[in-house]
Amino acid sequence: MLAQDNDTQTAWHMAAQRGKLEVLDKLWDLAMKELTTEELSNTFLLAKDGTERSAWHVAANSDNVEILEYLWECAKEKLNTEELKVNCS
Repeated sequence: MLAQDNDTQTAWHMAAQRGKLEVLDKLWDLAMKELTTEELSNTFLLAKDGTERSAWHVAANSDNVEILEYLWECAKEKLNTEELKVNCS
C-alpha cells in the first residue's frame, strides 16, 4: 500500500489520478486495518510523488470532483483541522 513506482506515486495516487473510486475505497479499507495512525496520515493520505503532488493534486488535475470529495471524506476521518488546512487547501 505504501510502495511507490518510479515516479514515487503510490497506488492511492494512481487510483485518484485515474478516477478509480472502487479502488480508492478498497485501499482505504485496507489502510484503516493495516496502517498505524502515523502511516495513515503522513505516508498514505498526505503522500507526495516525485513532483511534490499529493493524491489531491492529481485528482484535481484530472477534474474529478467525485474523487476529490471521496479523498476529503477519508481525510476528515483521520486528519486534524490544522493538517486539513495545510495539506488540503
